Amino acid sequence: MAKAAQIPDWDRTYPLEAVKAKSGLSFSDLLSLAATAIPSHPLTISDIETALGHPVAHFLTGLNQSPSVLAKNTHYALLDRTLHVFSEASRVDEFQAVCNRHDPTGNELQELGALLSASHKSCSEVFQCSCEQVDVLQRICMAGGALGSRVTGAGWGGCVISLVPDHLIDSFTNHVQKNFYNTLPEHVTSRVQYMFVTTPGQGGRVEEKK
Repeated sequence: MAKAAQIPDWDRTYPLEAVKAKSGLSFSDLLSLAATAIPSHPLTISDIETALGHPVAHFLTGLNQSPSVLAKNTHYALLDRTLHVFSEASRVDEFQAVCNRHDPTGNELQELGALLSASHKSCSEVFQCSCEQVDVLQRICMAGGALGSRVTGAGWGGCVISLVPDHLIDSFTNHVQKNFYNTLPEHVTSRVQYMFVTTPGQGGRVEEKK
């Protein structure tokens, strides 16, 4: 991406956040550039080294996990991974913008929900960090009245977080209990243990005492 963006020191410009910072391109522009610069099919190490003119090891200095990744994989879906990273970062910015906006039409929650669900779709289909059970749970949450729902945590299993209107909390939790947890083995059917309701709040911050 740095090479395609014509950044002078492109071979020393990574990860992708550095590409955005040095190129000055918008997320929309970066997504368009990625779609034209990176082949859509999975690439081998040889393909990557031919395109870049450098051994892959040149770009992996200091990444402790790289030897195990290279040992376990023969092909790399670089376009899909790049599209997810840039589109997800764009959704984070959009989410923040909606939160900071006071919309007189009252559509903020619907917009936030749509961003959550778009994020899950990308996690599942593009970055492929979801799994079948989490995808099923996400769909059940949406069918139960959630405005949006996505995998959360590191991915490859784990949890979903759903945005649900206050007046639908009881019907939503009952729906998820009936259609997901009650279909699982007996020792994991209690929603008290695996499902809980919370409300948004401010994150941690440092305040200077005057």
